[in-house]
Amino acid sequence: MKSLILSLLLLVSGGITVTPALVHAEEITNRRVITLSIDDANNYSPIEIALGDTLDIELDNNGSIGSRCYFSNFSQDRVLSLNTPTKEGVIKSPRKNDHPIGAPTTYVWHFERINLGTTNIHFIKSFRGQIVQSIDFNIVVSPEKSDLQ
Repeated sequence: MKSLILSLLLLVSGGITVTPALVHAEEITNRRVITLSIDDANNYSPIEIALGDTLDIELDNNGSIGSRCYFSNFSQDRVLSLNTPTKEGVIKSPRKNDHPIGAPTTYVWHFERINLGTTNIHFIKSFRGQIVQSIDFNIVVSPEKSDLQ
């Protein structure tokens, strides 16, 4: 029953499933939401999205131990636009009341396409204020839908 409810919630919300290093897209009312995770980062193959797509990037943060990820910049600022109120993203899951102490929390950043072209979305992962990892997503916005499955 839980899996049925979860499936319905994902369908209604436009949720996307991502398997490691394989991007998935789902079309809902002629609008696709492409969801990327850390498994899709630092890949030299560009991820192609169409001009009509929306892009979500989901990363885990664990602020209780001093670890956090935040959006840093684009390599080109005229291809995508960050559509999230802060560079720290917004909490996606788990809900605050369901969150065990010390467990990571998934944060999401929403990006809207504004132009055709290529860009690199750059995130920084820090631990107790020190940069420990650079997370990069190579994105190509094309006029047509790609073959993402």
